[in-house]
Amino acid sequence: MENILELQQVSKTFSKSNFALENVTFSLPYGSILGFVGENGAGKTTTIGCILNTIAKDSGMVKLFGKEMNYIIPSKCSTNSSRY
Repeated sequence: MENILELQQVSKTFSKSNFALENVTFSLPYGSILGFVGENGAGKTTTIGCILNTIAKDSGMVKLFGKEMNYIIPSKCSTNSSRY
């Protein structure tokens, strides 16, 4: 069965705290529903941020709809925009 979401060994640390998200691995099959439950500070928001590319992961791989999600460093994005 094809997975709609896959995380493999996703890790993220924050230098100003002792929090570390370490080696999160799971997959969500197409058509399934996932409940994301955990204690405060367990890393739910950090994991979702890594999935959505709002937080740059330190290592690991995230695939959404079969395509690897790669974080784009904001300073590398084009700031030229057309005005209408």
